[in-house]
Amino acid sequence: MTFAIQLETTRGKLSDISNTVEPDSDRCSGPVRGLKATVDQHQIAIKWEPPDIKAAFADVYIVHRVDGPEVRTKETHFEDMDLKLARSIPTL
Repeated sequence: MTFAIQLETTRGKLSDISNTVEPDSDRCSGPVRGLKATVDQHQIAIKWEPPDIKAAFADVYIVHRVDGPEVRTKETHFEDMDLKLARSIPTL
């Protein structure tokens, strides 16, 4: 998809058409790297690295749990204090 702009005056005169622009329709980052989980006493700690592809577009990471609510974070780690519920999370 390409866009350009043209101006029309109150007298109906038209300007030249501007330069064209194509929006970057693929603004999605790649997947995170190095996802790791460790269990320590009463919590599960999950860590990851930003994606290799378009990491600047990764505004928020969404941590999904099979048996619980999703959590949104801007950090590259998450600590789950609910170890009782977390025991049913399958290994990826």
